[in-house]
Amino acid sequence: MQEPPRYTAITPQALAAVCSSILQALLLPSLSKFLGERRLLVFGLMFSITEQALLSLSSAKWQAISAVSLSALAGVSFPAISSLKSTHASPEQQGLVQGALAGIRAVAAGVGPLGLAQLFAMSTTADGALGYKPSIVFW
Repeated sequence: MQEPPRYTAITPQALAAVCSSILQALLLPSLSKFLGERRLLVFGLMFSITEQALLSLSSAKWQAISAVSLSALAGVSFPAISSLKSTHASPEQQGLVQGALAGIRAVAAGVGPLGLAQLFAMSTTADGALGYKPSIVFW
């Protein structure tokens, strides 16, 4: 009987999910106390910018995986935004604010990949609308 193939490759998405879970469970409370909500938001956004820039410049798989590992640090942005918004809303508006944030995030998660897929399709063929520039989706 033949043994099934073993898959040991680490995908960038799996790496990002594991790193983000560890960071949010272990480091987010300390980072929040140390930096404060506003600086934590800037911290997360700066890592997001760095991640996207490194992804656009990567030419090897190891470089892309290294860049994606920064997404865990970029992932502190949403909790910081949620915290900032909730502290500035009245108790009666907490559900409305959190629901609006979750709704915006859901729409972005749905529309973003569709738009970026089209942009990627236009930039990965020499005769495409944008020529051959596959890294354009990260800018």
